Amino acid sequence: MENIFYVDYTDAGDQGRFIQKGETKGIGPFISIGGSWKLPFEFSLNAMLNAALLSCKTDFSVEDDIIYTSTEYDEIFEVFSYQVGAEWKARMPYDWVAKVGIDYESQPWVNAIHDIRIMDDVDPSIISYTESDLTLHGFVGTVGIEKRF
Repeated sequence: MENIFYVDYTDAGDQGRFIQKGETKGIGPFISIGGSWKLPFEFSLNAMLNAALLSCKTDFSVEDDIIYTSTEYDEIFEVFSYQVGAEWKARMPYDWVAKVGIDYESQPWVNAIHDIRIMDDVDPSIISYTESDLTLHGFVGTVGIEKRF
């Protein structure tokens, strides 16, 4: 996961740009459980729960015209997600199956956002570090064809 924020600001007539960069790379175990409930006319309802522990290395830096600060640290992210949706299948000749589905998915990442704030415009060494959660969610559409052997 990589992010870059550019903030242009004006302070008492002075203009400047504040740049905040973060990069996180990780690896870890992932477990998932899911199920499907078959309905008439080749429809089905699906649900899935996922959990992961990611051991991550994060590089984080903040800079503007006056100050540059950087930090690097290792941490564990807990990631939980769920997915619910519906699917329709159409049987085709020669064991081919066409599929169309729509799902809703949500992924809360615990303490995934790190924020470094410069708290004083006179003394740039006064810095505040905060952490907060990140939740990714949205609808996912799928269209596909599969072959059964």
